Amino acid sequence: MNIAIYARVSTAAQAEKGYSLETQVEACEKKAVSLGATFIKKYIDDGYSGAYLERPALDDLRAAVAAGLHDYVIVYDTDRLARDTMLLLLLTEEIEKRATLTFVNTEYSKTPEGQLFYEIKGSFAKYERIRIQDRFARGRRGKLRRGLPLMDSHVYGYDFVDGKYVINGAEADVIRLIYDYYINSVGGQKNIVKMLQDKGIPSPLGTPLWRVSTVCNILRREQYTGDYYALKVYRKKTSAHKTTDIPRDKSEWIPMKCPAIISKETFAAAEEKRERNKIQKLR
Repeated sequence: MNIAIYARVSTAAQAEKGYSLETQVEACEKKAVSLGATFIKKYIDDGYSGAYLERPALDDLRAAVAAGLHDYVIVYDTDRLARDTMLLLLLTEEIEKRATLTFVNTEYSKTPEGQLFYEIKGSFAKYERIRIQDRFARGRRGKLRRGLPLMDSHVYGYDFVDGKYVINGAEADVIRLIYDYYINSVGGQKNIVKMLQDKGIPSPLGTPLWRVSTVCNILRREQYTGDYYALKVYRKKTSAHKTTDIPRDKSEWIPMKCPAIISKETFAAAEEKRERNKIQKLR
């Protein structure tokens, strides 16, 4: 394990307070050995204030850490790394991106500076997540406003080619058959399921078994008219492993276009019949 030791004194008077370079280095070396060090590199700033970042050994240490040369950085106490809290936070974050920072004389996470650092670090992490999410959402909306689907939603009746929906002829014929049968026959969706299975027409899953829910989804999919909306719902996490779709306000919907399989009049006729069937069931 490659370990760096950083020690600093600004004046000779610090030796009288137990902050001599020898005291710091000896304690840091002992800590390094306890961590299983196989190589120890010492960075010593003799006569430099901790109120500033411009220190030769500190510059070398920061460059070495950025290059990934050290697994650990050991400092005797927080004020040896920096006396100013904001400088300490800056250096701590920088070092901890590539190495583990530890102090001999204090458990950093329990100091006021450490607690402040982790609070700030958490706040910045949250801010960064929100910023990424916002950038991603704006990118998605921009793509949709250009009329480009975000991804292949595997819509029955279409193939997804070069980022666009194109009609799948065989599946489109089945969709037209479903709408025609529903509008012009006496039966409902269960009758359509029986008709499709009697004809041996494969379901969207490629199996001979059709479900009423599958037929219902086809009869409700406005996209088959060539006009539909994206971003009608947003997904909200309701628990650790569950999400639910929440309807968006209509002002947020984005109009989209694709090749039409049925006319708007055909879709409206199917909607009208479904409403009539609902009313009859309630009576």
